[in-house]
Amino acid sequence: MVTDQCPCIQSVNKLATDYDQDGFVYVALLANHTGNDTLWVFQSTDGGHTWIKDWETWIYGSDLDIISYDMRIQKETANPFIYLAVVYVHANDTTCTFRRVNLDQSVSEWHYFTDHADIKHVELDITDEANPHIYLVYSYPSSSFYYLSRQSSADGGANWTSGTVTSGQKEATGFDLCAGPDDQAYLFWHDGTDDDLSVARYINYFTSVGGFQYLNNVSDLYYDVYIASARHNSYPTNYVVAVYQDGLNNSTSTRSWEIVSSDGGQNFSAPSHFLVGDNHAIHPFVACTRCGTSDQFVGYVTQRWSGEDSVMAGYKSSQSAGWSNLGYKNDHRATGETSPQGNYILTGLGGGMYLIYREFGSNNIWYDRASYTSAVEEITSPVVNVHTGFNQMMFTLNFPSETTGKLMIFDLTGRNVNTIYQGKFNEGENSFRWDYLNDDISSGTYIMLLTTPEHSYSHKFSILN
Repeated sequence: MVTDQCPCIQSVNKLATDYDQDGFVYVALLANHTGNDTLWVFQSTDGGHTWIKDWETWIYGSDLDIISYDMRIQKETANPFIYLAVVYVHANDTTCTFRRVNLDQSVSEWHYFTDHADIKHVELDITDEANPHIYLVYSYPSSSFYYLSRQSSADGGANWTSGTVTSGQKEATGFDLCAGPDDQAYLFWHDGTDDDLSVARYINYFTSVGGFQYLNNVSDLYYDVYIASARHNSYPTNYVVAVYQDGLNNSTSTRSWEIVSSDGGQNFSAPSHFLVGDNHAIHPFVACTRCGTSDQFVGYVTQRWSGEDSVMAGYKSSQSAGWSNLGYKNDHRATGETSPQGNYILTGLGGGMYLIYREFGSNNIWYDRASYTSAVEEITSPVVNVHTGFNQMMFTLNFPSETTGKLMIFDLTGRNVNTIYQGKFNEGENSFRWDYLNDDISSGTYIMLLTTPEHSYSHKFSILN
């Protein structure tokens, strides 16, 4: 369980999740306590077994109403930034705000978007560089539909470039964006003027339009649209996958669909049923791996049964592969009011898909991680012994065959306090000593993380000075 302390807000049934280069998972959750909203960020450094709630990111004494938010995590650093975009109402004023705060909270910076009033919804994504480009889109009303304002930052969110505004968005929600390879980015939205689904491809880091695709469909009830692009395959060889819900949640005729582009978004396939076939399905979601060296997509959709909701999950082992590893992943009954999210982790505490969802009829937020064989995977080491000596730790690792990897120590905030070893591990026993006083280590609980090309393992231990 991630938490049972975030009472669900019926008007904002959302969560946001991402992970860093070490495979540590983050979840942003909105909670309402005594009439005041709070946005919390949780982190797990041990594959979802334990969670830290250490970043209370939006605080007012009272009268704070958060109506939309999104989150991403900086890659390629031991002290990553948490990037957050939030739309909130305070003292009857609506504000869209971007914030970045790093794990040790030594840096906390804000930017307020003041060009438009009555902002309704926001979506966020970032590129994979150590200093990423940041993409943000928010909606605000026009006379008939909604405008989408496109924003980009190349300096961590200190300064922003406003792009041209997309008009005709049907609903305040119902749009999504994603970063692609190189300088590409994609925006997926419901054009209310013709009731079309539209995909725009942007170049030069979200500042110029590269092309449009108008997908002619017949319904005017599109919800929960998501789009994801491969990032390691350069344009125009990158695949782009977009999913959407056609119909209202409670209608038995509602279906979830996907469209796929194999040429970087220049052309898309005809719609096909997403993961569960021609069945009542809501809240589709798609994402693509970020860290690592390959592109693997994950997909989730909530299938509605008589009196029960189940989350179907699948993944693509490569960008061009079909959906596989299909199965209902949630051990607890999921709620059809919150869209499940997740991704596929290839680095650090990697090994497969992970899923975040809310349990029906409760405030419980659950984490599930599946291996290639669909089994829920516990992180265990083949042979790892940790011995505490006088001001030092001894780690003894036993491998069935020669391999390479890295042995690291993290504290419970996710900070890498020491890299004990990086290189070749011999077949059989390998021993390493850590004189932790040399690193000015205080008493507390720490996590040993061992990563190899084949697997990742963690072991929690305590130090008492």
